Formats: sequence, C-alpha cells, structure tokens
Amino acid sequence: MSPRNRPADTAAAKGRQHKGERSGWPHYRSKHRAASDRQASKAMRDLPLPVMLDDPRVPQNSPELVTDQSALDALVDALRAAGGFAYDTEFIGEQYYYPQYCVIQVATPERVTLIDGMADVDLGGFWSLLAEPEVLKLVHAGDQDLAPAVGLVGARPANIYDTQIVAGFAGLEYPLGLTRLTGELCDADLGGDFKFSAWDRRPLTETQLVYAANDVRYLWLLKDELDRRLKQTGYADWAHEENRLRCDPDRFISDPLGVRIKAKKQGSLKRRQLRVLHPLMLWRDGMARDNDVPVRAIIDDATMLLLIDDPPTTAEAVRRAKGLARPLKENHADELAALFTDALAGPLPPKRRPLKPLSGPAQSGLESAWAGFLDACEAASLSPALVANKKEITALVRAHFMREPFPDDSRLLHGWRRAFLDPVLGDLLNPDTEPTTAPRE
Repeated sequence: MSPRNRPADTAAAKGRQHKGERSGWPHYRSKHRAASDRQASKAMRDLPLPVMLDDPRVPQNSPELVTDQSALDALVDALRAAGGFAYDTEFIGEQYYYPQYCVIQVATPERVTLIDGMADVDLGGFWSLLAEPEVLKLVHAGDQDLAPAVGLVGARPANIYDTQIVAGFAGLEYPLGLTRLTGELCDADLGGDFKFSAWDRRPLTETQLVYAANDVRYLWLLKDELDRRLKQTGYADWAHEENRLRCDPDRFISDPLGVRIKAKKQGSLKRRQLRVLHPLMLWRDGMARDNDVPVRAIIDDATMLLLIDDPPTTAEAVRRAKGLARPLKENHADELAALFTDALAGPLPPKRRPLKPLSGPAQSGLESAWAGFLDACEAASLSPALVANKKEITALVRAHFMREPFPDDSRLLHGWRRAFLDPVLGDLLNPDTEPTTAPRE
C-alpha cells in the first residue's frame, strides 16, 4: 500500500516502511495467512462464477480496476455527483498495525468499479467521501470499512446505511451475513466467501475481481427491499439512529490497554505485574504503530508475561531476555531498561474489587428482566442481539437491587433503546427507584 495511505506520523508514511518491508520483525500469523490464501485460491479455481441477477438496480458491467490517480480522482467526483454509492473493502489486518486495504469496491445502480489499493495512488480523497453527509454510503457490517475515515483522515463517517443493521430492524436476524441476506431477500448468488484470498497479490485474477464486485453489486437492490420491510415494521427511524450511532469516532479508536493478553498459564495478574504491564503495553503499541506491524510482532504475549514477572532493568539484561525480537535487543535495550526501572519505581495500580455474587433478589430480578426482554424482542420482531446483551442488563440489575454504581454511560439509557426498553425494564432504567424486594445483607 502506498505510504500516502497511512497516517502522516507513522514510519510507513515517512518512507521507512513500505508494503510490508519490515526487516527483523516476526511476520505474525504469516503461516496461517499463507495456508488460508492457498485454500481460498483453490476454492476459487474449482467453483464456477455465479450467475448475475438481471435487475435494473443491479449494475451489469464487468468491474473496471482503477490503478492510477487521474482515474481515481474522476471516480471520486462521479461518486460525489451520484449522491451515493455501495462500498466494501478487501483488506489484510493481522499482518500490519494499520489494515492494508488491497481492493476497494464501489457501486452505483449503474456501474460497479474496483480500486487497486496496492497501486501508487493517494486514497485520501476517497476516504474523505466516507465523511461527507451529502453522500450516502451503503455497506454491510461496515465497521472495518468505515475505520479509514477516522484513522486516516481524522473525520467522522456520515450518512451510512448498513444493510446488516437495517436487516435487524426489518424483521430479520442480527447479525446476518451478506451472502445469506442477499440470497433470502434477492434470490441472488454471491458465490463463496473468499475473504482470505491473497488480495495483496498482483495481478488479481478474473475470479477475484468478480467476487469482489459482487460484495457491492447487490447492495442497492438490498436497500430497496429492506426499506420496503422497514415500512412494515415501522422501525425506519430507529434503524437510521442506530446507523448514526455506529459512526461515533470513539468506536474506531483502539485502547492499547484494552488488548487482551493471550498466553498459557496467564492466570490472574498481581498488582506488581500490572504496574509493569501497562507501560509496557503502551510502549509496545507505539512501536507497532511506528513500524506498521502487529503489536505481537513487537513483543508476543508469552514474552510480555516473562518480562513483567522478572523485569530486566539493565540494557544487558534486556539483551539476554528470552523471546525479544532482534531489533529490540539491538536498538532499544536502553529504552526498555529505563521503562522497566521507572515502572518498578512507580505506584501500584488500585486494587480491583471483584464483583459480588448476585444476591437472591438480584438473581430473581435478572431472570425476570431477561425473560421479559426476550419476550418483548420476539413480540416486536427485533433480534435481542441488536438491542442489548445480558451483561448490560445485569449491570442495571446490580445497581437496582444491590445499590452498586448506576451505569450512567449505558447505551440502554438513551435513544431508541430507551424507548423500546422503558416498558420492558421499567424501574431498572431509573437510578432513583427503590427495589421491589429488599436486597439481602
């Protein structure tokens, strides 16, 4: 991917790293990726191409591949003038810090076009389209596809219509995959699921181009059918509100401390270990961002646990540490030694108070609230997974029956969810109400 398609402050954008040139860093999950690529390539060769549905809302052209800047600029202008487009991406996420967007698919009702993300083009103008409120963007399960608006151009996505979300308000399951949704509503065949195809390999095969195009070819037809169903369910306003909520930029910003450490025999970490772990995780994330590699390529999780259990506080000790990548030992030993020294001298993190088991009345209240919630969703033809999860409802139950802190930031207290849940959960949504049964001591 061109350096111009990375944030300006990364090493990739400054030309020190480009298209996966990451000398000395482990290639995280490269064997897994290669095996998946081979399997997908074989499946593509063995399957016949799907028959295109003949419908005026389905573009009938063979996809054109845009590979130069002038053609890309003209396409961006055309999409803006059209007032909307269907949109999807084929990307590689696990081998880089920033996902590598290899192919970008767009479609109007008249034409489907593919953009070569590996070509020497500046995608900034295209990413900015995702934030223009005057231009409608049709996506399916589009979180990862909308992320470049926030991460690469610093803008909030706007005017998004996610067919997976809308389907949940149209009397269908949530979440529902594109292949199944398109088959059920449009009787169209997208073919197989080839997300693990080698999308970064050039030239792209004819089969890859067809399957990539089909991910956006039917979205306009889907929108028409979903809008018709929304009129029947009466949830159009709720669907649009949920699409707006999914555009919140905070949803696309990852928390380095929120990354789960995955390793055998991790157990429960002690406060003295967490005192070292947190600054090390922040440092690891910064190194991964600057070198455009996965965080686990900098320091894998098993090595992280070894380091926080016995922190090396001298450069020589860092160079002797097992599991550290060669670039760290050669270029960052002093820096890491200082990090460990400072961390050990710092305060211990606050004690974490484990949640108390639910009291008898609280357990009964949860069972009653959850059963009522499921019944209400069934009666309203809303998928429970779209509305809330049990953890969210449990937090309300704890606050009501056990006088634990009320979850003021809960999404259940606002917007369409509040409107739906008010008659279902009642007093649980109000922090000032008294429990109907006194909690046990």
